[in-house]
Amino acid sequence: MADKKYHTIPDIVQFTGISETTIRRYINTFSDFLEYKQYGRIKKYNGESVDLLKTINNYFSSGKTTQEIFEILDRDNDRIIEIPTDNHTTAMTPQEQFLKMAEMQTEAFKQIAAAIEKISEQENTINNLKQEIQCLREQQQEQESHINNRDKEILERMRLMLEQEQKKKGFWDWFKRN
Repeated sequence: MADKKYHTIPDIVQFTGISETTIRRYINTFSDFLEYKQYGRIKKYNGESVDLLKTINNYFSSGKTTQEIFEILDRDNDRIIEIPTDNHTTAMTPQEQFLKMAEMQTEAFKQIAAAIEKISEQENTINNLKQEIQCLREQQQEQESHINNRDKEILERMRLMLEQEQKKKGFWDWFKRN
């Protein structure tokens, strides 16, 4: 039954003719070798796992102990490692786990690269704003200098006007005295 479909325990009982209690005991004892996907509380096992359960049953029928079966499976089969994902748990072989981790690492590197690019854009924006601020400061200094010069000019004109006014008064004052 080495198919790619995943089967529930009741399905496995129908396929194999092994009792549900025995299947559950095998699953609990030899879970390191059984690939499954978990959907909520339900575990579904692939076709290879169903075949392995049949093999385990045959080993017990031939009089092998749990320890002997475990040693045989350990020698002949990959151990399955569980990796939780967003919506279900998948049991994976070490090779599959390595590939999954490589994918996750690649995705992490992409996110890091995107973050670095965003930081670079922000640095450029900050540098542009700094240049703009410097320009505005220079303009402000020029305007302040212009205002100061204009104020000096106005004050000078006012002083001259006052002097002329005083001279005029002095002229009329001379006539008034005579």
